[in-house]
Amino acid sequence: MLDKFTSVFTCEDTFSIPRLEGHSYPDIDQLQLNQEGVAKILSLLDANKASGPDNIPCRILKELALEIAPVITAICRQSLELGTLPCDWKEAIISPVYKKGNVHPASNYRPVSLTCVISKIMEHMICKYIHNHLVKYDILTSFQHGFRKAHSCETHLLLAVDDLMRSFDQKIQSDIAVLDFSRAVPHERLLGKLGLYGIRGPIHNWIRAFLYNRQMWVAVDGESSCKARIASCVPQGTVLDPLVSLSTIVSSIER
Repeated sequence: MLDKFTSVFTCEDTFSIPRLEGHSYPDIDQLQLNQEGVAKILSLLDANKASGPDNIPCRILKELALEIAPVITAICRQSLELGTLPCDWKEAIISPVYKKGNVHPASNYRPVSLTCVISKIMEHMICKYIHNHLVKYDILTSFQHGFRKAHSCETHLLLAVDDLMRSFDQKIQSDIAVLDFSRAVPHERLLGKLGLYGIRGPIHNWIRAFLYNRQMWVAVDGESSCKARIASCVPQGTVLDPLVSLSTIVSSIER
């Protein structure tokens, strides 16, 4: 199963990265991490959620939120300032989630990453900050309905059906293009788009460190595989995955 999950990674050719052109957005403001925000996130944790590779139980993080918030805030600040992450934050336990079809082929399972909870807290704060930047400068197109508040498959279908019926009434031809992004997004191309949208400086450096030199292993029924390097993509199951993937694939530049 590990071989199947690693087979979707792309080997990026850094010598052929296209030059990104278009409107250059202002730099994202410097992120200020505060103890109160960290304590609030800790207090809202699901105590029954599984711990990550660091084996720190969510219940301890939740019940001692006020006591440990200063320490976690200091760790997160240092991580952001230096653009580095603790080794545990760069590891993921892969839990295969069944999708459809025969239960035996590995291709019928989706890999979901179980990562360190403290890393997710850091991701949550960065994710919210990036989202505010994207909204502030109207970077995301209004036609994107995935991974956004008040936007869903239902709202997308409503607009699509309305457009189709309008074209039908006016006897206008409608063409639909369906794209399937089955391969993981290469890191440098992903980072290049983030930079174009103004996500530069410490946050950009942190995301680069977050993406590179990651490791994962598959765990099923108490058994674990060997470790494998994550060569591309944002690990599924992480907080940053939906927003970063969204901002690098669909934007107002591509309207």
